[in-house]
Amino acid sequence: MELQIGSDGLICGRCIPFKTLKIIVLSGSGLILTMCLIIEILVYINKGKVNDADTGDYSSTAASSTLFFFNVQMYMGIVGGISTLFGIGGILNNNKCLLGCFNTFNCCLFWVFGLVYLIVSFFSKISDFTKLSGCSLSYDLEREALYKKASLSLCQDNCECYFSGTVSKDQSKYVINFSPTDTTMAVNFQQCPQSFDSNQLIMSQLKQSETFYECSGWCTKYPIQLFNNVNSKISSSNACKTTIEDYWNKFRQILQYTSFLIAFFFVLMFGFTCIYCFYPKGDPKNDENTKIRLINQ
Repeated sequence: MELQIGSDGLICGRCIPFKTLKIIVLSGSGLILTMCLIIEILVYINKGKVNDADTGDYSSTAASSTLFFFNVQMYMGIVGGISTLFGIGGILNNNKCLLGCFNTFNCCLFWVFGLVYLIVSFFSKISDFTKLSGCSLSYDLEREALYKKASLSLCQDNCECYFSGTVSKDQSKYVINFSPTDTTMAVNFQQCPQSFDSNQLIMSQLKQSETFYECSGWCTKYPIQLFNNVNSKISSSNACKTTIEDYWNKFRQILQYTSFLIAFFFVLMFGFTCIYCFYPKGDPKNDENTKIRLINQ
C-alpha cells in the first residue's frame, strides 16, 4: 500500500520564515522575563501596602486572601523568569532540550496563572455581590452606631474640641462647640467622656482606617474625622466602608489583569516554540521531489 504525503503541511510550516520565528521566540522570552521582573517589583511594593492597610482594617480576610494571591504570583514570577532563561539559552544555542524545558514551563505556568485569574475573578464577583448588602450586617451596624454616637458628642457642648480650621457649611452641623486655639481640647471621640463605655478595640480600628484610607463615617460619610483627628483632611469622597472595598477591589483587579496577560503570553510562547522546535528543514520543493521519487520506486 502506498501512502502519498503532499507538501501542503511542509509549506504551511514555513508560513513564518525561520529567522523571523527565531526572533519572535527570543523576543517573547525576553518580554516574559521583563514582565516577571516587573511583577516581582510590584508585588514587593504592593505587599507592603497591603500589610499597612491591614493594620486596624475592618476585616483581615480581604488582606490575607490578597496576600495569598500576591505570593502565588511572586513565586510563579520567579519560576517564569527561570523558565525564560531556558528559552533564551535554547534559542541562542539551538538546544532543543532547553527549549523542551522552556515549553514544559510555558504549559504549566499558563494553567497556573489562568487558574489564578479564574479564582480572583470569582472572588471579585463575590465581593460585588456582598457589596449589594449595603450596611445590613451587624458588623456594619455596630460601627455605624458608634459613628453616630461620636457625631453627637465630639465638638458638642459636653465635649468641646480643638478645631483649628475654618468651619465649612457641611462641618457646621457636627462642629458646634470648639476652640481654634486651645490645644488641650479633644481632637477625637476617644477623648470624650461618652466614649469610655464604648468598644475601645473598634474605636482603635476606626482611627487607623480613617488615617490610612483618609475617610470618615462607616456607611454614612462625615465631613470630619471623628476617631483620628477632627483637623485631618479627608481625600475620599465616600464613607470608609466603600473606600476600603474599592481599595481591595483595586488590588484584585491588578491580580486579575496581570494573571490573564501573563497566561496569554505563556500559551502564545508555547505555540511559537512548538513551531520553532518542529520547523521543517531544507527546501520544500526538493523534499517534495524526493518524496515523489521514493513513491515511484
